[in-house]
Amino acid sequence: MNKHLENAYYEICKADSLMYAYENTYLDADYSENDERDLRNRAGYLFYAIWDNIRTAKESLSLVEKESKK
Repeated sequence: MNKHLENAYYEICKADSLMYAYENTYLDADYSENDERDLRNRAGYLFYAIWDNIRTAKESLSLVEKESKK
């Protein structure tokens, strides 16, 4: 695999791990007030939007790797 592709994939994997850790540490909080609950929901939506982008990039890199081996 191309060295730059390997580095990009490694960085994406690190970001994916950080997102997983953040999710399990901070998004399981219990909020009782409506304002806090709304804020938590927005933070959660943002979190998952970022994580979806990371996963999409990771999948794309995997496809590039497979195509480069042909």
